[in-house]
This record gives sequence, C-alpha cells and structure tokens, in this order.
Amino acid sequence: MRLCIVVDTYPRLSETFVQAQAEGLAARGHEVEVLCRESGASGQHGPIRIRRWWGLLAALNGPTERLGFGPRHKVRRALDRMEARYLSGFDVVLAHFGYEGARVAAVLSRLEKAPPLVTIYHGHDVATVIRNGAMSLYDQLFRVGALHLPVNAVFRQMLVDAGAPPERTLVHHMGIASGAFASAPRDWNARPLRILSVGRLTEKKGFAVAIAALERLAEDYPDLDWRYEIVGTGALQEPLRAQAESSAVAGRISFLGARPHAEVQRLLAAAHVFLLPSVTAANGDAEGVPVSLMEAMASGALTVSTDHSGIPELIEDGVTGFLAPERDIPALARRLAAAAHGDCPEGITRAAAEKVRQDFDADHQLLSLELLLSALPENQRTGQAAAWDIRYAP
Repeated sequence: MRLCIVVDTYPRLSETFVQAQAEGLAARGHEVEVLCRESGASGQHGPIRIRRWWGLLAALNGPTERLGFGPRHKVRRALDRMEARYLSGFDVVLAHFGYEGARVAAVLSRLEKAPPLVTIYHGHDVATVIRNGAMSLYDQLFRVGALHLPVNAVFRQMLVDAGAPPERTLVHHMGIASGAFASAPRDWNARPLRILSVGRLTEKKGFAVAIAALERLAEDYPDLDWRYEIVGTGALQEPLRAQAESSAVAGRISFLGARPHAEVQRLLAAAHVFLLPSVTAANGDAEGVPVSLMEAMASGALTVSTDHSGIPELIEDGVTGFLAPERDIPALARRLAAAAHGDCPEGITRAAAEKVRQDFDADHQLLSLELLLSALPENQRTGQAAAWDIRYAP
C-alpha cells in the first residue's frame, strides 16, 4: 500500500510512537510518506519520504491575510484543491491526532472520491476537546472518516458519545518493541530503593503528586532508604524543582533533564520501581496508555501508577503493577510501600513483561493495523464513509 501519515511535527521526541509506526510500516513493505507542518528534515530518509507540505500552506497564510475576503477565499480554495490532488495519490491517509484528521477531512472533501482516511486519537485531542466543548470540530471527520482508532477504551466511549460512528470506532493500542528491553531480575533487598519517572514535566504526568507521596512515604517509613530520579523536561520544571527543594526529602530527588533513549533504557534496567501517578489536568488533558509504562514493564521494573484513563488496560492492580486513585497521596504512598516491601515482586514484574509482549508489542499492533488498512475500500465518495469487512479487527 501507498500510505500517507499526517502529523503536526515529525519526528518529535515526545511522540516517538509515530516514528516507530512509520518505520515499522515501511519495513513491512509499504511505501510510506510523512506529511507534516514542522520537521528537522525533509526528502528521502531511508525508506520514508518526509514532506513539509503543511508548512508551506502555513507560510502562505500570512500573506493571504492581506488580501480581501474574496481573493483570500479563492486562494484558500486553490490551496485546498492542491492538497486534495496530492493526497488522492495514496491508498490510505493515516492521521495522528484528531485535529489533523479534521484538517485532512476538510481537504479531502474537495474530491468526489478520496482515499480512506484513518485517524488515530491519542489523548488531548479527545479529552481536552471535549472539556472545551469543541467536539463540533470533528463533525465532518466523523461523517467521512473510514476508521477512528482511539488508543484506549475510555477515549472510544468519549468519541462515540460525541457522535463518532460506533461501528467504525475501534480501540487500537500503540505498542513498543518489547524485544528491545530485557526484563532483568532485581535485587529487591538492595538499598537505596531506586525509583524512576520518565515523561514530560506537565500536569497530567502527576509529578507534583509523586513528590508529595514520596514525602509521605518518608514520614510513614523513616527507615526505608530510597532515591528518586526524574527524566524529562517541560513547562513545570521550575515549579517541580521548587516543590522538591522545599520538601523534607529534597536530598533524595534528582532531576536528570532530557536523556537519549538508550540512556533511558539503562536507567529503566537499573530501577526497582517506575512511578507515574498520572492525573486529569485542569484543562481536561489525559493520558492514552503511556509508552513509558510499557517500557518500564518490559524492563522488569515494578510500576506504580494511577487508575487513570487507559492505564488500567495495561496495569491490573496487584497483578501487573500497583494502581492508586488519582491525586490520592496517602494511597500512592501505600502502593510505594507495598512495592518496597512486597513478598513477590518478581511474580508481578514477570506478569507485567508478559502483558506488554502479548498486548502492547509494536509488531503485533502493526500487524493489526495493517489488516485493518488492507480491508478498507480503495476509495470512497466524500460525504459518507463506505462499509467494509472488519472481521480482522482486533
């Protein structure tokens, strides 16, 4: 198949799953082109071609604003027709994030017949849009989109409740290359207990809750020796540093900043506990199923997280990790204590690694996606999505 993957920025450090998917589909013999607004590169890169078409259109928006409404509208329509003709040469258009899908749906509406449009929804493009009462943004996308693939069941229900066709709205988990991580045994009696977090320093990752819970852990278990390392950067870096420095456990918390993925893998292999107490942000933003949790589980770390969004689809409390209610600091501290003093952490970490291999492996998810895409009709009339056989859906 000739596939066009549409995304805002490519590649992006915080969205490595898009790059992994593009490279994986290319490795399976498909012709893959990435269409983006921003990129550190363009042209042919290995088997993947990168085009900054959206970037050209954005650059033209400024000059066209100086035109009157009539000429500006004509220019916009001409640009839409150019985009539509370009996209018509693909067998399938695969958009990452709902707002990119909505943009592509508007462009493809210029064609009488268009390639099937498949949209993958990851998180803020569902939860935040709903919180802001802006789901009308997706009205046209829901009508003409061939498939809507939210990354967890919570988002699927949100989309269906907002008007997405249930028969064309299927959960599709993103995955990791689970074989790239060795689930090495830990010495659970070694001290200090090494606790690690990896993620962007944003509200939904729950790092403020993590620091507060560790302070509570130190109060309740003063003899427990532990160290906490945070990998990542983001808008809350300074507030989180200030919180840590003013806490009673300041000397045990380290901010490591952004690190290469190879170093993150080494840190995961050395960690006893991986902590990610995700929360719903004030603006409604929520996790999909965090890739960092998948990688930690595949690495043999004991994961401690929250009953948030799609995380329970990955972690079963007490079976493949530990979960606490969102923002419940005492409960999170108790889960951390259970991780430190548990009788059978090896059983939990083995079950966790197997869960990732079975249900969140990138190769398995690529095969599932490939079967879905290959079952789509070659083209469809815009204005209505065609029906097709989805017996191969996961």
